[in-house]
Amino acid sequence: MSEKGFQGDDVLYIVLINELCKIRQPALALEMHRKMEKNNYEGTINTYTMVIDAFCKSEMVDEAVSLFSEMVSKGVSPDVIAYGSLIKGLSRSGRLRAAFTYFDEMVSRGLSADVVVYNSLIHGFAQVGMWKEAKKIFDVMVGKGISPDVATFTIFIDCLCKEEKIREAQQILDLMIQQGKKPEVFMYSILMNGLCSTGQLDEAKKLLGVIAEQGLQLDAISYSIIINGCCKSLKIDEAFQFFQKMQEEGIKPTIATYGALIEGLCKNGQIEKAIDLIHSLESTEYKPSLEIFTMLLDAMCKAERLEEARKIFIEISEKGLVPDAVTYNVMFSGLCKKGLSLEADELLTKMEEKGCLPDDISYNVILHGLLRVKEVDRAMTRLEQMRRKNFVPDDAVTSMLLRLAMEDGQYLATIQSLPGPDVIRKGVVSGNID
Repeated sequence: MSEKGFQGDDVLYIVLINELCKIRQPALALEMHRKMEKNNYEGTINTYTMVIDAFCKSEMVDEAVSLFSEMVSKGVSPDVIAYGSLIKGLSRSGRLRAAFTYFDEMVSRGLSADVVVYNSLIHGFAQVGMWKEAKKIFDVMVGKGISPDVATFTIFIDCLCKEEKIREAQQILDLMIQQGKKPEVFMYSILMNGLCSTGQLDEAKKLLGVIAEQGLQLDAISYSIIINGCCKSLKIDEAFQFFQKMQEEGIKPTIATYGALIEGLCKNGQIEKAIDLIHSLESTEYKPSLEIFTMLLDAMCKAERLEEARKIFIEISEKGLVPDAVTYNVMFSGLCKKGLSLEADELLTKMEEKGCLPDDISYNVILHGLLRVKEVDRAMTRLEQMRRKNFVPDDAVTSMLLRLAMEDGQYLATIQSLPGPDVIRKGVVSGNID
């Protein structure tokens, strides 16, 4: 340290810039880059690329573009890696036209795109469903003698599965194998997840045999996918068979594995088993998440085990978790279902006091409950709050409001004066409550 502040040599600056980029602190990395230049050490293509790449990975693409332009204006010629970082950032943020502009600029400079650059463009188009464009880029890449790598095939398979184009994803996997490339377990897992999400559990299980034939070992992710698929199909016993098998093979279940099983048990009404599994989870390195407790809370409310649900709701906060709008909505629904709409309304007030903002579902559940038990004045107060937040009454609440206006004229003016959907005001005027 000097009286003027930090002054290192160029190697030390580069190390610091690199470390800041690794921990996703691009703004600080750029600040260090500025200090380096101020102390008469010129930025290089490597230092600029580090920061540009860090900005892109932090989804600060505008900053990356600005720094790229600055780099060029200072006479530093970008290489394929620099262009590749910027093109990847633009593609992932959906700015495909800009990505192609830089791609064309790169080519005009006499630089040849590598598989990484092509993969970025392919992924950009594939993730928005522009398959023809993605295929064109793939064909151009192959035409230039650049072989697709595992990442290329993974991009296609992942994006196709997300769009439920499972047959096309399987064809891509087959093409990969035909080209002599061996799929890894995670690629089969992506395909299994796609099959399970489209209700093709039996086909997903067939892939387990294929994986074994390839000499590959299932991991926690692949087991969790199959277990989740079994639970979604309400094949709980089979899910637990896979759960036991993975542990016998020395594979530790993850929080996702437990979550899938607990959700399956809750949806299947097996609440006691779900509670037992949560206790088992608490004895592991993982702790039950808010989502898991919310699933249990929902199952208890639907089973009208309200006292137990209240205890679970209190326990959530005692365990250091903060209930969110979804958790509160489950509790509102359970209370209103039992005719305890006033208690639900009071809970809504407490929710706001604790800094958790109600959403449109919160208000609709409360409104429906209050109107159902004829607490009309409270309902009108909540309705006004709801509309000030620009939330819209759902069909059930709208129907109840129209019927209320027809039956009791004192609320007609209030409902008509509320800002919001014309359907309420027009329904009141026309007398149509269907």
